[in-house]
Amino acid sequence: MTRFRTALFLAAAVLAPPRTPVEGQGWVRSVGMEVSLLSGTGDAVVEMTYDFGGVAAGDPVPFRILAFAGAQVDTVEFGWRDGGAARSVPLVPVRGALDTLTIPWDVGPEGIPLRVRYHVADAVEAEGAGMLRIHLPVLAPAWPPQEAEPGLFRARVPVPPEWVVTESFPTSLSGGGGEPSITLAVVPSVVTLRVRIGDARGVTLPLILDAAALAVLLVFAGLGWRHLRVTG
Repeated sequence: MTRFRTALFLAAAVLAPPRTPVEGQGWVRSVGMEVSLLSGTGDAVVEMTYDFGGVAAGDPVPFRILAFAGAQVDTVEFGWRDGGAARSVPLVPVRGALDTLTIPWDVGPEGIPLRVRYHVADAVEAEGAGMLRIHLPVLAPAWPPQEAEPGLFRARVPVPPEWVVTESFPTSLSGGGGEPSITLAVVPSVVTLRVRIGDARGVTLPLILDAAALAVLLVFAGLGWRHLRVTG
């Protein structure tokens, strides 16, 4: 039941329409996500890049992050690309799998991107023979976008060459080879990929739809043949 409630909360967070920025509050211009899967561990390192408007030096920038399945965020830090040492930010539990955190805006004037990285433990889980599921929680700004438009959120998730991405959530992938990417008009709570290793074959949604279409065609073909026999 807990996982079911988490899934409902996730769907609401992904599909809810963006709120309108309010006076005295910043807004989101763009969010980028770069993922590095750590070989042999099942963990991942995520680097986020945020472009905000309506922000001034010293403003606290609020974020929220939702753990999903077994993937857990355990380290969040910023500042390592701004000429100084990386600074850690504590996660504040709110309810269930939802955590929040606040990062002070001290990276420079508006227009300078804020870069944050975090470690995701158990991002990759086995799912049947030769199949894997990758769950990547997204550190999402609590501020709304100035306007929802294609390309507001972009994610790139390079995978090993022997991995074949068969499904993705919350949208389909673009790009080929081992560097699939996702583009959305909103910031999701999680990016999930289902991958096949080598020649393993899994049951995917396209495969199910193809099989269903073939079954329908066979049924209609059988009915047509029977009709011809009766009337012939």
